[in-house]
Amino acid sequence: MLIKSVLGDSDDRGACGEYNVASDYIIALSIPQYGNGENCGKPVTITYGDKTTHAIVADRCEACPYGAIDLTNGLFSYFAPLYEGLIYVDWHY
Repeated sequence: MLIKSVLGDSDDRGACGEYNVASDYIIALSIPQYGNGENCGKPVTITYGDKTTHAIVADRCEACPYGAIDLTNGLFSYFAPLYEGLIYVDWHY
């Protein structure tokens, strides 16, 4: 299980070049996993407790260690209240 945090609460353009909305189900990868952007647009499956959903790689996370992902507020709140800040989830492509 890996530590996850909140990507942010504002709308902006992600490293993949698309306009990101805080309510979208998108994630940011750690710099080593983001690489040159080859994973941009890839779908991922994320599970936390008894909840599972899908998201799209749309950004890179400067502060994330390898294996960690960063979630938008909309995606994070599907799993837990935003005040939790960090949760441990399982994810895969």
